[in-house]
Amino acid sequence: PASRKRKAGGGLEAVVAEEARRREAKERHRRRDYWLARGIVVKVRSKRVGKGRYYKTKATVVRVVDKYVGELESHEDGARLRVDQAELETVIPRVGGRVLVLNGAHAGVQAELLAIDVDAFAARVRLLEGASRGLVVAGVDYGDVCKVDKEVLKEPPAA
Repeated sequence: PASRKRKAGGGLEAVVAEEARRREAKERHRRRDYWLARGIVVKVRSKRVGKGRYYKTKATVVRVVDKYVGELESHEDGARLRVDQAELETVIPRVGGRVLVLNGAHAGVQAELLAIDVDAFAARVRLLEGASRGLVVAGVDYGDVCKVDKEVLKEPPAA
């Protein structure tokens, strides 16, 4: 009887381990080298944009031109800029804020930021839409989530 209990427990551990492997494989499969999306708030991290005028300023992506280039609207002066994602970084809102998952298994899904792990450069989010609505995902890399500009998402996409 004691050996049966160990076997049953071992079987459960195997199922849990297999499920974790499947999740990791799905995550790797959905990873992309581009992440720009309409309606996210980004920070300009290059002095080359606007001859340094927009360095460290925030802007909203109003249109994705191609996988790596976005048309931005500056929060400083409303100017429209065309910028490569290599010149930008994601913006993390305060806890409770709305984010868009940009990469991984849940890419394209809006979520609520629940916590920030500064030491691990990771966030914990609750998915707000899709089949996994309500799911809490921990350990999401900072670069894989970004603050959402709710006003832009209310507008129809530009043609």
